Amino acid sequence: VSTRSAQRLRSSHQSLNSSFGSHQDYPDPSIPLNKVPINVKLGDYQLIYEDGCWHSDTLPSQMGQPNKEVTTLRGRIKELTEENELLKVKVETLLDMLALTRLDLEAAGPGVQATARR
Repeated sequence: VSTRSAQRLRSSHQSLNSSFGSHQDYPDPSIPLNKVPINVKLGDYQLIYEDGCWHSDTLPSQMGQPNKEVTTLRGRIKELTEENELLKVKVETLLDMLALTRLDLEAAGPGVQATARR
C-alpha cells in the first residue's frame, strides 16, 4: 500500500470514528439489544426509540399526529377506492350485457347478424 493510500485510509477511519462516535458510546454487550434505547439525531432534533415507541423532547408535540395534508390524502384514497370498485362493477355488467347480446345474435341466425352489422 502506498503512503498516499495509507494516509487516505487513516483519514477515512478518523472520519468514521468522528461520525459514529467511539466504542465507549455503544452499550454494554451484556445488555440485551431490545433493552437498549436507540438514539437518532436528525439535524436539531433527537429521537429515542425505547420500549417499542419513538419519542422526543425536542420535536413539536404535533409530530405524532397526522397533518392536514395526510388526512386529506387518506380521504381522497378512500373516495378513489370506492369509485374504482363501482367502475369495476359497471365494467362487469357491460361485459355481461355484451356477451348476452352476442348470444342473442348468434341464436337469431345469420340473416339477423348481417343486418345488425350494418
